[in-house]
Amino acid sequence: SIYARTLGQGMRSLAICAARSGEGVTSLAEALAQRVRVSGRRVLLVEMNLYQPSLAGHFGVERQAWLPQGGKLAVASSALPVIHEKEGLGILPASLDREAHMRLRDPAVLTHSLQGWLEQYDHVLFDTSPLTATNQYNIPAEQICAACEGCLLIVLAGRTSETSVRQAARRLQAVNARLVGAVLNDYLNPCLAAELRRETWRLQRFAPRLGAWLRERINASALLNAPI
Repeated sequence: SIYARTLGQGMRSLAICAARSGEGVTSLAEALAQRVRVSGRRVLLVEMNLYQPSLAGHFGVERQAWLPQGGKLAVASSALPVIHEKEGLGILPASLDREAHMRLRDPAVLTHSLQGWLEQYDHVLFDTSPLTATNQYNIPAEQICAACEGCLLIVLAGRTSETSVRQAARRLQAVNARLVGAVLNDYLNPCLAAELRRETWRLQRFAPRLGAWLRERINASALLNAPI
């Protein structure tokens, strides 16, 4: 559904953002990238999360020092980004070079870099830092969102406060970023069917057959599995 309303409609550049860390930005960015890949189009997943970079470890690739190109800050070819290819999916982890972080804070450099990546790939996805986490090295997430055709804001239900969401929305609005929509992450709020299945495992020691039968009945129940 998220893919159909964004990249599936022809959007070429999309940033995934959140008010706080741990809300599922990387997971959604990867899921969308994989969805594009199976559609037969080339996609590049760029990590701009310097707050908690994890893309390199997740995909088992090496994180390197690279410098962006563009604007008045063009660099030698030896410093160009090294993109890892995984079955049609391009992966560019956050640079280890702090100078790259500062250069990418320049909107002209960021825009030029994005244009260069779009010449090589059909779509570019950005994994960004939390909107409310700012420091001297981070690339502001709202700036990345403004450079893209659109952005998605993830909200972790049960943990993210309304104040944080409003603050994040104001940051996006201030730079005229196009907020396509919000994604509610229910990871900490499992559905009734999931909770019932979890409880059936208490029977595993004394009545395993009964537990298995109950799980089958739960899985087959349209009422218990209905989205809320």
